[in-house]
Amino acid sequence: MTFTDYLITAPFVIFFFGFCIFIHELGHFLVAKWRGLHIIAFSIGFKKIWGFKHNGVDYRIGCIPCGGYVDLPQIDATGEPKDENGNPLPQIKPIDKILTAVAGPLFNILFGIALGTVIWIWGVPETTPHMQQIEVHDIYKYSPEYKAGLRQGDIILTVNGEPFDSTWEDFVRNIFFTIGKVNLEVQRGNEKLKITYTPKPNEIRTPREKIAYPFFSPVIPLQCNIVPGSIADKAGIKTGDIITKVNGEKVVGLNEFDVILRRNRGEAFNFTINRDGKEIEIKGVTPTLLKTGKRQIGVGLAPVLKGVIDTVEYPVSEKTTEGKQTEKTAVSQNQFKPGDHILQVKSLPLGTPVTINNIIYESEEAPISFTLLRKPKTQLKVNAVFPLDPDRKEPTASLSIIYSYNEKQICATTITPGSPAEKAGLQEYDKLLKINGQPITTIKEFIKTVNSGNGKPITLEIEREGTISTVSIIPEESYALENLGINMSWFAHPSPWQQFVRVIDMTYKSLRGIISKNSTLKPRHLSGPIGIFRGLALTYHHGGLLKALSLLVLITYSLAILNIMPLPVLDGGHIVLAIIEWIRGGKSLPAKIIQPVFMIFIIFLMSMMLYVTYFDSMRMTSINKKYRFIPTQNTGGITGDKTEIKDDKSSGIELKSLKKVQEVK
Repeated sequence: MTFTDYLITAPFVIFFFGFCIFIHELGHFLVAKWRGLHIIAFSIGFKKIWGFKHNGVDYRIGCIPCGGYVDLPQIDATGEPKDENGNPLPQIKPIDKILTAVAGPLFNILFGIALGTVIWIWGVPETTPHMQQIEVHDIYKYSPEYKAGLRQGDIILTVNGEPFDSTWEDFVRNIFFTIGKVNLEVQRGNEKLKITYTPKPNEIRTPREKIAYPFFSPVIPLQCNIVPGSIADKAGIKTGDIITKVNGEKVVGLNEFDVILRRNRGEAFNFTINRDGKEIEIKGVTPTLLKTGKRQIGVGLAPVLKGVIDTVEYPVSEKTTEGKQTEKTAVSQNQFKPGDHILQVKSLPLGTPVTINNIIYESEEAPISFTLLRKPKTQLKVNAVFPLDPDRKEPTASLSIIYSYNEKQICATTITPGSPAEKAGLQEYDKLLKINGQPITTIKEFIKTVNSGNGKPITLEIEREGTISTVSIIPEESYALENLGINMSWFAHPSPWQQFVRVIDMTYKSLRGIISKNSTLKPRHLSGPIGIFRGLALTYHHGGLLKALSLLVLITYSLAILNIMPLPVLDGGHIVLAIIEWIRGGKSLPAKIIQPVFMIFIIFLMSMMLYVTYFDSMRMTSINKKYRFIPTQNTGGITGDKTEIKDDKSSGIELKSLKKVQEVK
């Protein structure tokens, strides 16, 4: 998501996230009113920036959106209750404290039930259908799953001895919630096998989080929902059919199927479907092309990705002299240096943060060429070998790269075969600098210019491998296929109770994983207000309203569960103290005992808030990935081409004029 996308989704996120907090505090407020408690303030957020007073209550809005509070001095167990003017207030009954404290989490649950009912009725979209078995599409060769014996084509039947009926997301969640070893039962041909492995952090798929995401991908069944009376319905395709091939080619996921549809220009489809275990051919399904009234050149666009080397750590060799003094020397120098910008890897620009990953895993440990920009004005080519086996014993160096997107520069990410862009010679990851002589700063601006030309040729100034050139492209009319009536959308309709039980289960498994030594879950995986805001924004942006409401159900239930925990400062802690007071015949625990305990937990909770906020902030900025490589065995560095750059832009990436200087020995 771009910064603009966050701004667009901000009203939704602020309203609903704020409402989760508001409804919680409203519960405290209403019950306190009902029980006759003295209320000083009702605040959403901390550090007041605006407010008003009504009937003796100060209603506030704070500038720190990390929660809210109702100031109820008679609930405070750390001293004698006093009003805002310092006047003593009468003690209240323990039952009043309990009811007031319970009301906050209760209102969160009621709000969750209300939202959950909407989800129950309308359904929540899911990324895959529910699967009772999962076929392995591909698997990383050096993963713990592969070493344990899992192979491409294996069909997973059970996880930890239990059958499943879940989406791929739920299956993944089951894996990284597992404590200790994962036990899979798989079908391979006519043979059933038991595969046991210990999950490891998957830095390929989750570079930031480093959780035990599976090192294999599934075959996602393309299970159809057919619109009655549609082209697909008339052709004989039925709801529940699974498309396995299109025009004789196997398709294993929604993305592949979507690409096939987008490339069609009115040709008939031949579908191979699986219906109740039987293979059926449906031929001659002819779509109708519809004019969109727009123009296109057949290019996918994205912000330019920048990769900068953050840290480099080389191994140290030890040599003992005759005097038994140990001399430590670096194995290699000048191969990579902090601050180097990565321009290309194997002559390819960085497309996504997984570009280097993919090149490394496809290299099979052959040397990989990097083109680096080393300031002030040096372009350098170096080679490095990246070991794939994580258990490799020989000394390796490490390379940490920070990835970030330049929102003011865009590049081509995909080129549609046969499109005007391909005919003009445009290639993937070409930087698009100008259109019709005007600088390109946003994707929206680029698309608007293409559409406004009424089919007239456009002139693009592009940059490829440091060379700037100009191409002329004639946009073609954009067409869309008439809806075939094949909906690859899957909806779940969990009841509010099922949603509540799911949150309790996830909370328990998350806390269990965080405190266990045999889990990849860590405290850094928790989310604070910033992480929740980002999660809601991403979900709303990519998944729509119903998906975002489903996440809100999880958030409001989680707030209820968190606050009801019997910890000082939280609602659950006040309930425990009120129960103790009740048992003691209305006598409170001494303030000298309660105050230090409260202070310890306040410090602990604030520290945790700062801790998770730090990681939340890191998730919103750049991606930092670490790679291992085998350094050269001489101290003079690695052979490569060194080039001086005459015109060095401030970004350190745009290269216009190059002059070859020398070869580094």
